[in-house]
Amino acid sequence: MKSSVKYFETPILLLTYNKVDTTKAVLNQILKQNPKYLIISSDGPKTPESYQQVHALRDYFDKKIKLPFTKIYSDTNRGCKEGVEHAITEAFKIYEELIILEDDTLPSTKFFTFSASLLNRYRDEEEVNLISGYNYLSRAKISDPFFFSKYTNIWGWATWKNRWESRTTLNPKNLNKFIDNNEKSIFFNKLEEQYFLKHFSDVAEGKLDSWAFGLTFSNLKNKKVSIVPKYNLVKNLGLGHKEATHTKNRTSFRIVTPNLRFNLFQSLNLPLLPVLSNNIEDEKYFLKVISKKTIYNKLTYKIFKILRIT
Repeated sequence: MKSSVKYFETPILLLTYNKVDTTKAVLNQILKQNPKYLIISSDGPKTPESYQQVHALRDYFDKKIKLPFTKIYSDTNRGCKEGVEHAITEAFKIYEELIILEDDTLPSTKFFTFSASLLNRYRDEEEVNLISGYNYLSRAKISDPFFFSKYTNIWGWATWKNRWESRTTLNPKNLNKFIDNNEKSIFFNKLEEQYFLKHFSDVAEGKLDSWAFGLTFSNLKNKKVSIVPKYNLVKNLGLGHKEATHTKNRTSFRIVTPNLRFNLFQSLNLPLLPVLSNNIEDEKYFLKVISKKTIYNKLTYKIFKILRIT
């Protein structure tokens, strides 16, 4: 007799370390979807305290998760960059597409439908590199349920194996080529250019332990776009968390999902290829999020915009 249990079919990868409280919240939200394919990545501890936290979480996974799941556990601490890249690469040895959540990125239930629908829709259109559930601006002033962006928002996202495997590595050689070939012209202005090149350089030289800037570099270099929802679908619980690595400063980002009707995907006028990023929304993002919220930077940004300095 055929089972009547309805499973969520898209594979989900949960990246974890030692944030016990937020990890449990994110996992509980995932389990509500009844995932058929669940992968848990657990980085190894680097301190006696984190040893207790990491192993407490691994015990919790075994007790809480009733369905079979794949474990990608490390005995040693790989860190933010190597740990995440290793986990995603290992998961893609099994699956062709993934929804990826970190241990502090709490998704709304609509995030899963959003990701699965667009993974299917844009599977063969390689200009689209990833689908983000996170909208830094909370909501966008657009008529469609999503827009294309040159930015890489990875607080709850989804992508395909071929996109991950074709990314350009962020190292000094590739970064110098990016600069020498004037590929940095993709930036709106000097403020944005300085911001990204500083972080790209720090990652390339091993000064910054970040996998996210490497993915951002690859997307910009290869002129890929991300999909960003009109309304934010993910809340970052790690902002200001005592175990946070890069987000110790607390900032308010809300989940905003009113009137998001996913049946619109059936009738939506999807852009023709090549897809282009929404420069209006991207500029808002740069001004409000990337550029520090100071009077000086806001005035400088407006001057750059008026004078079209690039």
